[in-house]
This record gives sequence, C-alpha cells and structure tokens, in this order.
Amino acid sequence: MHRSIMLVTATLVVASIARADAVFTPIGDLPGGTFDSAVYGIAADGTAATGVAHDAGGSVAFVWTPERGLVRIGPTDAPTSAYGVGVTSRGTLVALSANTTGEYALNAWSPITGLTELGDVSDPGGINYVASMADDGWTIVGDSLHSTTNTFESYRWTAAEGLVGLGTLPGGTIDESITGDCSSDGSIIVGASTSALGFEAYRWESTTGMVGLGDLPGGPVNAWATGVDATGATIVGYGTTDAGHEAFRWTEATGMVSLGDLPGGAHGSWAVDVSADGSVIVGFANDTGEVGDADAFIWTADAGMVDLRTLLVTQYGMGDELSGWDLAVATSVSADGSVIGGWGTNPAGDFEGWIIRLPDTACSADLNGDGAVNATDLATLLAAWGTCP
Repeated sequence: MHRSIMLVTATLVVASIARADAVFTPIGDLPGGTFDSAVYGIAADGTAATGVAHDAGGSVAFVWTPERGLVRIGPTDAPTSAYGVGVTSRGTLVALSANTTGEYALNAWSPITGLTELGDVSDPGGINYVASMADDGWTIVGDSLHSTTNTFESYRWTAAEGLVGLGTLPGGTIDESITGDCSSDGSIIVGASTSALGFEAYRWESTTGMVGLGDLPGGPVNAWATGVDATGATIVGYGTTDAGHEAFRWTEATGMVSLGDLPGGAHGSWAVDVSADGSVIVGFANDTGEVGDADAFIWTADAGMVDLRTLLVTQYGMGDELSGWDLAVATSVSADGSVIGGWGTNPAGDFEGWIIRLPDTACSADLNGDGAVNATDLATLLAAWGTCP
C-alpha cells in the first residue's frame, strides 16, 4: 500500500475507533421518602456531581460518582433539609446548605472530616444559602438572609477570612444582592443586586468591588448573572425584554447579548452555567411556570440554542434511552463542556436528576491526548491492531 494512502486510512481508522457515543445516566434516588432528585453541581473535570435527593428524613444533599453512585451526605439527624451545589474532583469536597434547626447554614463536607459548619456574615440569626464553589474548594459563595432587615446579601467565604458580605450596587430602594456563581479560583463572583436601575446583574472582584452589568433592552430592569467561566471573561444568566425573560451571554467586548429562545411553548429562556472557556452554555427554556415544565438547552456559537433532548436523539441516536424522559433543566456543565447535569421527569413521572456525557470532539485522532496527531498516535493504533477484547 502506498504510504500516503496507508496514513490516510490509518487516520480514518483512528478517528473511527476513538469516537465514543453520548451516555445518559439517571442518578436514581435514596431509599425511603418521595422519589425526587436533582443535580445542581458538576465537578470541573466531570467526575462527580451533587444536588438534592430524598430519603425517609426529608430532602438531603448527596455526592454522586460513576464508581459509587448516589451517596447521602450532610446531617444525620432527621428531619433535615439540605442540598449541595459545589463539588470538587472525585467528590472529595462538597459545599452545601443544611437545615437541622429551622435555619439553613453554610457547610462543607468531605469523606474524612464529615460535615463542618462554616459561619455567618456578622449576623448570628441569619440564614445562609450556598450558590457555588471554586474548583479547589477553598472559596464558597452564596447569599445570607439577614435577620434584622429580612434582605439577602451576597457573600464570599474563604478559610482565611471566613464569610464576608459583598454589599450591593448603589441607588436601590432597598439594599439586596444574591449570588449566582464564581470563577474557577473564586476571585470573580457574579449575581444580581438592587440598583438605581432596578434589579441588575453584577460582576464582583476584590479590585473593583461590585459592578453592574445592566440588562437586555426592553422591559423592566430585571437581570441575574447565574454562571461565569473559569477566568470571569464570559458571564451568563437571564435578562428581561419586552417579550419576557431571555438567556444572555456577556463579555466585556460584546456587552450583554440575548441567546434567544427555543421554538414553541411559552416565551422564556434562562442560562444557568457555562464551560471554562465560555463556549458551551446550558440552561432551560419554554418554562410555563409549572414545576418541571421546561426544556433543557445547550448553546454554542455555531449551533445556537438547541433543545438538549432533541440533540441527543437526532445526533446521537438516543431515542430508546430517552423514551419517556423530559429533560427539563440543565443546571451545570463541566469545564470542557462535555458533561452536563440537571433534572427532569422520568418515565414513571417522578423528578430525577441525570448526567449526560457527550463524546470528546476536540480531536478524535489524538489517541494519547497530547494535542497533536502524529506518529505516536499511529504507533498506538498499530500496537492495538486487531480485534478489541
């Protein structure tokens, strides 16, 4: 065989054997109680998830990995209420809000130390909700409900400083802020705050403080930044137009740009999370206001906003796996955009969390993952030539 033809053929074979199918994994639920679970957070590397499930004692936080499945975490006293939102690689650390005394508190959990309460924002009677966690677990962000004013304030927790309130944007009729997400190292935080304009999306970092991002054109000012990429350069969330809520993508160069809506159903879309480089956005659309009555979406610059279930059925042939499923809300995405978590309605009509792993399309012929297709990849192929075991 001519060498050039052999190399072309080998490359095609490499691409073929490296191709993987998408994988859909329902996470199930814990024993006892109402069948109800949801994924709220995915580890940056896609190896673990966290969220809320139910057992005989009530709603509880969990950590999920492919190896261990669903594992209950959090308070052991029943009744209780807890949910997890941030998780590190392999599920070694989880950020969660837990309620055993009638008030939610900020907690961290690890298999070694168990549950640890992390404090309050100078308000012993306040209530703390968790929104997100940095990739290494050293920064946690969320909201504190102050007992004296009954208003929320965004906070940032670090081991060195504890819980520190972030304040609000100036000019609001009341002072209130809520948190959406933080960058991979926790240095940049996004959310929403009252301001002179209304309820405005914000971006916070220590050097600038809280900076308003405005809203989409039309309608009252009502915007919330719910997700941010690894460096803080791309921010996603929802804004308000004359037609209603619409998902947005913000960069310093473009400002706030609407991502539109899925066709059909009630008008409305909400972006929830974004990949590390800002190229993949997930969320939900077509929400009528009823619980679970929505459609999860995935957005890329090339394809725009696409119904996630439709993509899995038409592009990956997953009609059988998804038969009877409604993928309502995509809540989280891994750093590389290949692992998506969320929740929906299963064939039995129960709410259930799910994990979707999309095939890596970065370079299917790069067998050793070094970023190049070369003789090393060809040698890997030839060494494995023959029938797969």
